[in-house]
Amino acid sequence: IMLVILGMGVIGYMKVGKTAMPSAAMDIINVSVPYLGAGPKEVEDRIVIRLEEAVFDIRGIKRLTGRANEGMGSISIEIEEGMDIESMLNQVKARVDAINTFPGLSERPIVSRSFAQMDIMNMAIYGDVSEVELKELGRSVRDPLLPSPVRQKLCLMVIVNMEFLLKYLNFNYRNII
Repeated sequence: IMLVILGMGVIGYMKVGKTAMPSAAMDIINVSVPYLGAGPKEVEDRIVIRLEEAVFDIRGIKRLTGRANEGMGSISIEIEEGMDIESMLNQVKARVDAINTFPGLSERPIVSRSFAQMDIMNMAIYGDVSEVELKELGRSVRDPLLPSPVRQKLCLMVIVNMEFLLKYLNFNYRNII
């Protein structure tokens, strides 16, 4: 019985999906149109409103948010739960590609699905040493843990002030003691 349980555990471990930098798909579709040299008002009038008008009546949209910045217009489409995100993405692409009234100086629309990168691990290293030594110690702990391509996506922060570190991590002194 022990060998069967051990064997099943090994098989289960080998079949479990593992990824170093997991990302979670969100039910949000983003559409952005670069329009270099245009101010926010012009971007709103000539890009954002046209995007919103093209997609607002697609069934399954929970919320539609438009943003006009200098040189860029975009919309975010939040999809209702239970809707087929790929089908929605295709509908949005078709509607956006059908817009032929964008200004001549605008670039092609970029339609994409949002993905959120999730933290795997947070580690705090504190000591009565210089910032350079703390950073070097952080690298010496981090680098052997992960392969090179994943390591490039990591952020190594050095915070010298312990009170700021605790505030950054949402701790207070009572939680530590």
